[in-house]
Amino acid sequence: MIQPAQIRTPLVKPKWQLPMGVTESVVAYNCRKYGFPVPAFAMPMWEGAGNKAIDYGTCTQHGELINNAYWSGGTYGISTCFPTNWGTDRIDVGSIDSSNPMSGCPTGEISMFCSVYLDYDALNNSYPRIYDKSDGGSAQNGWAVYYNKDSSRFLLQSAGTAVIISSLLYTSSGWYDIAITAKSGDVKMWVNNVLSTSTTAFSFPTATTDAAIGNWSFSSDRQWNGNIYDIYIWDSMLTEHQIKILSNDPYFMFRVPEELYGYAVTAGGLSIPVAMHHYQQQRIS
Repeated sequence: MIQPAQIRTPLVKPKWQLPMGVTESVVAYNCRKYGFPVPAFAMPMWEGAGNKAIDYGTCTQHGELINNAYWSGGTYGISTCFPTNWGTDRIDVGSIDSSNPMSGCPTGEISMFCSVYLDYDALNNSYPRIYDKSDGGSAQNGWAVYYNKDSSRFLLQSAGTAVIISSLLYTSSGWYDIAITAKSGDVKMWVNNVLSTSTTAFSFPTATTDAAIGNWSFSSDRQWNGNIYDIYIWDSMLTEHQIKILSNDPYFMFRVPEELYGYAVTAGGLSIPVAMHHYQQQRIS
């Protein structure tokens, strides 16, 4: 069974996927309740169907599973290729222009949180992507978060600039929670709660490019070997306290709070009751 990162204690996570619109309303409600900005991009890949990964953030950049990317056993995953088969599997999340909060351009700020399983022994390229919004190597015309096998570190790169690099080396397979907050001159990265900081000056490029999860979208050879559990992106700087909440309970946004049981949540003009029998929960073992 796919497990969350080891630093996380067993939690109750949502099991039943509410309809689109209703889940987005629940996310917005919980973010207000816990003092979070609503994410621009929220893709919990522990539940889904078909060839779509659903974005419950404000940008609604729903992803399409490409080539060998798969959804199985309750978790979206990027399939592991043989070392001689450098693949192009990924989840495409579409075109991102400078007006899109996911570009970083409207505010000059980006925060990102994700949980990933790094299959270190199966890595078949040096720079496997977790998330890439660019149209060329070294995050040309965009930004990317990935693992550098040559240096054994995670990093955020923007338009050829290594904005921040994890301070520790990571040379073993396992689950990693990665959180980043970034604006010019003030960049932080947490890998399983270990903080790295940077004062690198940079800017987010204004060019329109496609974005992808688990690879880059324009070529091959940057496939993520392992699994990607969830990805969230904000166009603001999260606080360290908010990062800790995400590390301890990344599902809080999607859990229907008890005060909404029995009430109606409107989605696209359709009123849907949110009741206990409509909403089950599952304990991760």
